[in-house]
Amino acid sequence: MSVTPESLKNSWAAICLRIPHALPGTVLEQALPIAGDIGISAVVRVNDVMPGIVIRVPSRWPASLWQVLRLNGVRFEQPIADHHDHLLPVMMADEDASDVFAVFTADLASALSVEGTIEARMRLLMEKLGLWKRFFQKNTGPLSEEEVRGLIGELEILARMLAAYGADAALETWKGPADELHDFRHDAFRIEVKTWVNESAPRIFISDPSQIVIDSAWPVFIAVVQLARDNAAGFTLPERITTIMGGMTAPQRSVLEVLLADVGYLPVHAELYSKRYSVTETVFHRIGNGFPMIDPSTIPGGVTNLKYALELGALSPFISASPIGA
Repeated sequence: MSVTPESLKNSWAAICLRIPHALPGTVLEQALPIAGDIGISAVVRVNDVMPGIVIRVPSRWPASLWQVLRLNGVRFEQPIADHHDHLLPVMMADEDASDVFAVFTADLASALSVEGTIEARMRLLMEKLGLWKRFFQKNTGPLSEEEVRGLIGELEILARMLAAYGADAALETWKGPADELHDFRHDAFRIEVKTWVNESAPRIFISDPSQIVIDSAWPVFIAVVQLARDNAAGFTLPERITTIMGGMTAPQRSVLEVLLADVGYLPVHAELYSKRYSVTETVFHRIGNGFPMIDPSTIPGGVTNLKYALELGALSPFISASPIGA
């Protein structure tokens, strides 16, 4: 029996019926149907009725490896000693995140259901927790459609970097997941990726005027990736990721999974991304004199979060060869 949003909510509801008879300051627990010496229980804290889960592990596992964190919608709290076990609590601080919290719980349960030693299963569990923690740093749910298209555009440029420089070097250049100024930072150039769909107006949006400036040390390029909805021959986001990972080693795939978690993509969400796209065209533009932009130095003090649109037709004089592999 797998964990679902409905089954987890039912477990919390059943626990809440016991609260009037519980001692203050306690946590009430109901085990979820997971076999083995590592378990997961639904819990509700009596004092504030906050729901969550605890991972029950044998006390020989070093609880010092557990990190206490407060992230978007969830709290990783202090381990609790319980007879011969440690209880590792993760509480749901945002009730609107209940569905994604259930997916999170089911994903952890899948790690504990595989065959192997407790050490091997705990390693897999901690790997999954590491990805989820990165996800929860910025997100409480799956990517929006606009975010999906933006990620596909960055993956298109990443694929070109992989072909030109190899996986290790290419992954090092991808800075979009870290929210740096430019999506790709190479020793010889910078690339900011913009994506648009051919069913919309031919324009791109600049979310930070500092992204497009003339830099004599590192030329800055805008890569405009045009997508088309293509149910016949297109690819989904998960399929594109699988293709890119195809030529990588296991450690390189792990690095890419971490970067994708930073963006907000987790493999467990793959079935949510079913729309198909094809890349119609990718055009590079080099920032230079006369490029239509707002000079950051001219923005009056007190103006924040400035965002503006650029018509693609106005960028045609600045079309350039790709700097990748040049």
